[in-house]
Amino acid sequence: MLAAVLGEGAALGAAGIALGLAASAGLARAMRAMLYEVGATDAAVYAAGAAFVLAVAVAATLVPARRATRVDPMVALRAE
Repeated sequence: MLAAVLGEGAALGAAGIALGLAASAGLARAMRAMLYEVGATDAAVYAAGAAFVLAVAVAATLVPARRATRVDPMVALRAE
């Protein structure tokens, strides 16, 4: 159960990362004028940003996932 919920959170984070990378690649020309000492298509910056976003998505999913695994499914269904 915990792995399934964490997997969904990671999948949503990965989808957001993919959309963000596509948008930033498209806007690289506009960003070149605003960046100093970093290239607009610097792979290390993209990788660090993607890793940070994925780590935050998994961390934000971890607390509700652990809480959900502690609840007995029959008790939760009877409460509905």
